[in-house]
Amino acid sequence: MRLRGQSVLIVDVVGGVLAGVLAASGTWHAFLRPNTAAAELSSLRGALADKTRDAATLEYELGKQKALEAERKEVLSVTGTPPAEAPIEDHLRTLADLARRNAVRLAAVTPVGAAGYSGVREVRYHVAGQGAYADLTKLLREFEACDFWGDITHLRIGRLKNSPGEQAEEREMELTVGFYSAAAVTGRPEDPH
Repeated sequence: MRLRGQSVLIVDVVGGVLAGVLAASGTWHAFLRPNTAAAELSSLRGALADKTRDAATLEYELGKQKALEAERKEVLSVTGTPPAEAPIEDHLRTLADLARRNAVRLAAVTPVGAAGYSGVREVRYHVAGQGAYADLTKLLREFEACDFWGDITHLRIGRLKNSPGEQAEEREMELTVGFYSAAAVTGRPEDPH
């Protein structure tokens, strides 16, 4: 009879071990094995943390852009905005009057073309003339002081060609002036007329 008691005990121990192995295997399959709900949940938590960092970075950049926009609006409120269409003829007439007042002889005023930038249109003219160096620089200072939206984008002042006997003070000047407006921009160069 004793043998029978031991065999029941052995069967109970083997059954307990098998039950423990099955329980451990079930736990591993349900919670610890990759691609399970727990692993997916962990992956989703990591992705959420990444997205939260990205959102914080984007909010910081948005704040910087809003501050830059406010700064630019402040500058525009102080300096003004370009006119809807630049009165080119008036600007060129002003340039000719400045030249006459400063004893600068204009030889040519030629349209170069137009260019579009973000919200701004620039119409360019090539201007050639001659005069005393001091008069040329005075003309340039007075042009830069004008209240219209215009700028000198290129300048060259040199000695007159083929005139060795004239005063050393006489110079020739070539410059490119640009006049700006807030007209519609096409993004490609245009003919100014």
